[in-house]
Amino acid sequence: MVSNLIFNSSSKELRFNIIEPSESSGYSDVFIPKTIVRNIEGADVFLDGKKIDHTSSAIEDSWLLHFNYIPNAYEVTISLSGASTPFEIPLSDLMPFLLVSIGVILSAIVLYWYKRKR
Repeated sequence: MVSNLIFNSSSKELRFNIIEPSESSGYSDVFIPKTIVRNIEGADVFLDGKKIDHTSSAIEDSWLLHFNYIPNAYEVTISLSGASTPFEIPLSDLMPFLLVSIGVILSAIVLYWYKRKR
C-alpha cells in the first residue's frame, strides 16, 4: 500500500510511504514522466534515509525506476536532483544574445531610415 505521496519541485524529491505485508514480495515500480526528468541517470532511491540500489529504464514517455526491499513499512525518497531536468536556459545566460539581437535590430532600423532619407 502506498500513502502520503508528495513531490517537492524545489528539492526535486518524490516521497511516499509503503507498507508491505510479510507474505508479499517487496518491490516498487515508479514511473516518472520524461517532462520532469530528461535523463534519469543521477536519480537516487532511499528507504528510511538509506540509499538503496535500483534499476532504471526508458518506457515510451516515462522512466521506470524499479527497486526491491524486504516487506515492511518504509518511507521512500526518490531524489531527482542529480538527474537532468528538461532543457532550461537561465535568463542570465540569454542576456548577451538578447542584447546583441536588439543592437542588430536597432542598427538595421537606423540604416533603413538613413538610406530612405537620402
